[in-house]
Amino acid sequence: IVCVQFLIGSFVSAPVGVGVDNFFMKNRKGEGKFTDMFSAFTSGKYMKTVKSMFIANIQMYAWSLLFVIPGWIKYYQLYFVSYIMAENSDITPARAREISKKMTEGHKWQIFVLELSFLGWLILATLLMMLIMICSCFILTIPSELVMYPVFAYQYATFAELYAERREYALMTGIATADELRGF
Repeated sequence: IVCVQFLIGSFVSAPVGVGVDNFFMKNRKGEGKFTDMFSAFTSGKYMKTVKSMFIANIQMYAWSLLFVIPGWIKYYQLYFVSYIMAENSDITPARAREISKKMTEGHKWQIFVLELSFLGWLILATLLMMLIMICSCFILTIPSELVMYPVFAYQYATFAELYAERREYALMTGIATADELRGF
């Protein structure tokens, strides 16, 4: 079962995640289309995307084996790899990781706090689902997706704005070139 989950995560979930990042970055300008969420499958760079995300995920997992804190640090160092791959699927996996590390340098705590700030919304959505079920004597059950998707969309839109801000910083400071971060 773990092997199946690993394969699905590597070959389906990771490329879809890159596509979702692509969608939300384009959506900042009102240009996002549903098909953008599957751009990793249609761009002709599917295996490169899989490889990049696989290496990043293996690094995060390996660092988390040391202890929890090193795993979190690695997670936040590689936070923008999927956005970089969504923006430029021609970039090498090593370069995407290098750019991400430099973009998050000195900002890992702020990213952690930003992620933590959504905890209240997730708890509120969960309580809303439970309240509806209790008030209807468990007759009316709402699929969790209907309640959670707006929260997730809000999260992804916020993280897209964060990437846009850090992207500008990377271009201004020379961490990355305009050829590497081509724009959405």
